Amino acid sequence: MDEAGSCASGGGFRPGVDNLDEPPNSRIFLVISKYTSESVLRERFSPFGEIQDIWVVRDRHTKESKGIAFVKFARSSQACRAMEEMHGQCLTPSDTKPIKVFIAQSRSSGSHRDVEDEELTRIFVMIPKSYTEEDLREKFKVFGDIEYCSIIKNKVTGESKGLGYVRYLKPSQAAQAIENCDRSHGVVQYFNVASAIYAKYKLHGFQYPPGNRIGVSFIDDGSNATDRFGNLIEVYLVSGKNVGYAKYADRLSANDAITTLHGKILNGVRLKVMLADSPREESNKRQRTY
Repeated sequence: MDEAGSCASGGGFRPGVDNLDEPPNSRIFLVISKYTSESVLRERFSPFGEIQDIWVVRDRHTKESKGIAFVKFARSSQACRAMEEMHGQCLTPSDTKPIKVFIAQSRSSGSHRDVEDEELTRIFVMIPKSYTEEDLREKFKVFGDIEYCSIIKNKVTGESKGLGYVRYLKPSQAAQAIENCDRSHGVVQYFNVASAIYAKYKLHGFQYPPGNRIGVSFIDDGSNATDRFGNLIEVYLVSGKNVGYAKYADRLSANDAITTLHGKILNGVRLKVMLADSPREESNKRQRTY
C-alpha cells in the first residue's frame, strides 16, 4: 500500500538546519513561559521519541526568551503524540499557565495559519481498484481508530480510480499509518536520461493532491541506464531561464553526459550541453554582464 500523505509544518526555525520539514509534521511549535529552559523541554518531551533539535526563540538584542520554542522529532508520529498529550499541560510545578503545542508550519508553506485537523488526520492512499471501503477500513484499522474511509471513483462509470482517503481520530494514528503501512511504487520509464532527470527535479516533493507529497527516485532496471554517467550529485535549474546545471562526482561522468545528451531533443528543445565554469568564474561573469 502506498501513501502520499503529508501534513504541513512551520514558521520559525534554527538557521543552518536544512531538514526541519523532513519528515513532514515532525516539528512542534510551543507557547511556553519565558523562563522555561531548553533542558526542561528536553526532559518533558524526550519520552515521546528521538529529539533532533530544540530551539528556544530569543530576542536578538536582549537574548531573553520570547516564550516560543520549537522541538524537532525524528518521526511525525512522535511529534503528533507530543502535541496530543502535552497541549494544555504545565511543564513544571511552579508554572501558572499551561503550555500550547501545535504542529509547526512548513517553511515552504508561505502561511502562518494553524495546521488544520483534517490535514493531520487524513491520509491519501493508492489501493487496488477491487478494494471496497470495508477492505480499506480493514487494512488500515490496525493503526488506530478510523472516523471514515472513502474511495475516489470515476464520476461517469462509478468505477474505483485506485485512490482513497482514510481519516483517523488522532493525528498520531494517521502518522503511524503513513510510517508503517506496506508500500508499493509506480514506475515511469523515459526514452532518455535527460527526461528522467528533469522529471525527478520537477516532481520530487511536489504535493498532489494538496497536502500529499510525492517522492521520486531513480531505480536500477538492470541496464544501469541511470548510472551510465556515474554518480549524479545534484541538478539545478535557473529560475526564469532555459538554463540548468548538473553536477557529477567526476569529470569522466560529466564528459560522458555531454557526449550522450548534447544535441538531443527534450520537450521540443534541442539541448546544448557543455562543461560549466567554476562557481567563482560564473559569478565574475554575471558581475561583468550586469
